[in-house]
Amino acid sequence: MSEDTSPAAVIDDDIIEKLYQLSQRYHGNGLYEPAIRLLEFLIRHDPVRAGFHFALGKAFHGRSQHREAVQSYRRALKLGLPDIDVHLYLGQCLIFSGRFVEAGTALRQFIGLAEAQAGQETLAQQVQGAHQLLDHIVMPRLQAAGGTRPPSGAAAPPPAGASARRHESLESTS
Repeated sequence: MSEDTSPAAVIDDDIIEKLYQLSQRYHGNGLYEPAIRLLEFLIRHDPVRAGFHFALGKAFHGRSQHREAVQSYRRALKLGLPDIDVHLYLGQCLIFSGRFVEAGTALRQFIGLAEAQAGQETLAQQVQGAHQLLDHIVMPRLQAAGGTRPPSGAAAPPPAGASARRHESLESTS
């Protein structure tokens, strides 16, 4: 009679993992709404799995729901997500939200963590992109508002591929 009949008790770990993989496929194919619904379902069943919150943040980010993405990314960090990309994505969403001081902090955290893992070419490109965001979006906005001055020196070239498209879309909002 005291048997637990909650939905989480009847879904085994293999099914949870398959559903998570399905959410990643949805996201990878630009089907953000089904990914969001599936990830919200998974979070109800395993609310402390940081990867679910990170994936939910990315799906919200894909739908330009930046406020929700920020909440999900922060929850993933609070739960101890080891993926450093969350800081980069958080910074991007904070830029879209006009929260430039927080964006600068998140981007600097990403850069610091990425530089500590030197030698990975993918990270080097992302670090260049983060520097671009700081130098050309965040710092000028802070300077215009009477905040800190932009760092001196030449800016890094924009990143290639999807990161470049994201960077271009961010620049078009400035």
